[in-house]
Amino acid sequence: MNPASLQLLAQAAQSARTGLEPSYFHRFAFAPWVSTLVLLGSILLVLWVMLRRRPEVALRARRLLLGLRIMLVLVTFFMLHGWMRQQHVTDLPDLVILLDNSASMDLEDLGLDPEQSVRWLEIVRQWLGEVSPSR
Repeated sequence: MNPASLQLLAQAAQSARTGLEPSYFHRFAFAPWVSTLVLLGSILLVLWVMLRRRPEVALRARRLLLGLRIMLVLVTFFMLHGWMRQQHVTDLPDLVILLDNSASMDLEDLGLDPEQSVRWLEIVRQWLGEVSPSR
């Protein structure tokens, strides 16, 4: 294999060990309560204009137009906030296997009553063979 293909294989292996973590943020300069107040005022203005006009169209069509206008206001305010999504390359977590072979593992568990202890010891011996009643 030539060095270029080895480098591509190394990059592919490296990219397989990474993850992507998205973060969302906005660039709106004002406090959230200002935005909410302006949004509610805009919706009330749309409602006021719709109620003030003479009913030239059917009620069903007016409701549809009202819904479309409110949706337009909501989308406009969403876009004004400048929401952005950024993806960050992260390392995947390492798999850690911890084996305890200290002397504390040789202590017998005294938390069970004798009947349960005998029953569990029989189950363990069925699975593992002849073992001491340690942890």
